[in-house]
Amino acid sequence: MIEGIDVSSNQGKMVWEDSRAAGASFAISRVGYEYIADTQFTANWNMTKAMKYPRGGYWFLRHNRDPLMQADKMLYFLNHDFGEIEPTIDVERDPYATAPVGNSLAKSILAFTAVIDKEISIHMGVGKKCMVYTNLYWDTYVAKYMPAEFYEGRKLWVANYNVYRPSIPRGWTKYEFWQKSAKGNKKGREYGATASTDIDINQYWGNESDFYSEYHIQPLYPIPLNPETLHYRIERMMNVRAGPGTIYATVGSVGTGMEVEAIDVAGNDAWIKIGTDKWVCAVQGKVRNARRI
Repeated sequence: MIEGIDVSSNQGKMVWEDSRAAGASFAISRVGYEYIADTQFTANWNMTKAMKYPRGGYWFLRHNRDPLMQADKMLYFLNHDFGEIEPTIDVERDPYATAPVGNSLAKSILAFTAVIDKEISIHMGVGKKCMVYTNLYWDTYVAKYMPAEFYEGRKLWVANYNVYRPSIPRGWTKYEFWQKSAKGNKKGREYGATASTDIDINQYWGNESDFYSEYHIQPLYPIPLNPETLHYRIERMMNVRAGPGTIYATVGSVGTGMEVEAIDVAGNDAWIKIGTDKWVCAVQGKVRNARRI
């Protein structure tokens, strides 16, 4: 199971090392809303890039604002760096606008996505389209006004909580990402949020092989150690993974002060193997979780 998080200024300054340690394998950041950038976007975008997270950006669509200007602002703030996951339009209830009348919201979505589709097909590849984040709000206010061709090749990121599997809005047959946990989950601090106790947790539809292939991500390959076994002291509590990466299942944990033997290493983040199918991350970006002794 591949899980990641989406964030905005609501989470405050993110501690992305904690996100990785908690198991986040990808990160989707709010680029902005209306005509302004999210105050944490630049920091989140740059840090997740530096830490080699697969990244995506989303724009909260204001229903009563010019969709073309909103699309232009999204492109301006992204500045030709589209990440690895297609840019997303966030379509849900707008607390600052009245309920949509007729096809007004559908027309705004079509205008916005036409602009974004054109740009990402140039920068990310022919056939790539703006992804849609939504929930069953779509069925009430949008679905009946959308042409069938809108859905062709367009990915769905669906929000649906406390269910075994999500309900899919009309027009799609499957999801790409499923936002399955949000308000009330009390996982904000665990995943690195400094201003909220909750955080949005999302699941990718496929397995790690699907994820690597779809987003052109290189898996972490083992690099042989010197014949001499290395010893490390754990500097902070962290998860033990079944393989060298956060996409692998958690199989245990190690605590501060523990001493371990490394029998192999892998990846740019210096994952160390401490047993059969047991890996810990010694270095995350500039943060050292374990030191040689």
